[in-house]
Amino acid sequence: MTEFAIVIMKGIALGVGVAAPFGPINSEIVRRSLRGGFLPGFVMGMGAVATDVGFAALALYGFSFSLADYPALRETLRFVGGGLLLTLGTILLIQAYRHYRSRKSLNPSQLDLAIGDAMGTLPIDLRLIPGFFRGFIMTILNPITWGFWFVALPAMAGTILPGSNEREGFAYVPLMLMGVLAGAMGWVAFISGVAAWVKQFSNNLWIVIADVVGALMLLGFGFLVVAYQPGV
Repeated sequence: MTEFAIVIMKGIALGVGVAAPFGPINSEIVRRSLRGGFLPGFVMGMGAVATDVGFAALALYGFSFSLADYPALRETLRFVGGGLLLTLGTILLIQAYRHYRSRKSLNPSQLDLAIGDAMGTLPIDLRLIPGFFRGFIMTILNPITWGFWFVALPAMAGTILPGSNEREGFAYVPLMLMGVLAGAMGWVAFISGVAAWVKQFSNNLWIVIADVVGALMLLGFGFLVVAYQPGV
């Protein structure tokens, strides 16, 4: 196997590894796909993928730092990122309760497309754009994401990039990024597809349950982010 293929495979493994752990992003992907089918979940997940690929590029080209060295940035990420998750979780929990009480139809999701609906009569594909930015913002404001890409990955860079020196290793970064993109995108497509397939067997009650579980996940991770104290 050539070095090029090995680098791409390492990138794919890294992309899947960073995308697969079940957290607020995967919870939202599943919830959105259960409500609206494949596209809402996939588009939201691609927002997170865009952040991860951008951070991976910075890290692989040698950018690294510790949030502990920048307390103002750390505290901003903690309270803004955690506050965002807590707010979204609270809104979602209230909406799930109201839908359960009113027994209204849940498709399409009022919360998922609320901003998009405000855009008027744009095509549905354009009304999914807010979901992309939600995934992007939820990921970029997560201090744990920063810790992984800018502390853990730079520490491993010498073992995942071939080459006898830094300059030779940089030549493989585009291939690694292609692998990260393919791996993360593949995972998002997989989990969105599975949830969309399950959607055909679910009813409104199960979708409300998924909303409640998703809301509790967002609230839980929001509290974790606010309480997060990086020791690096």
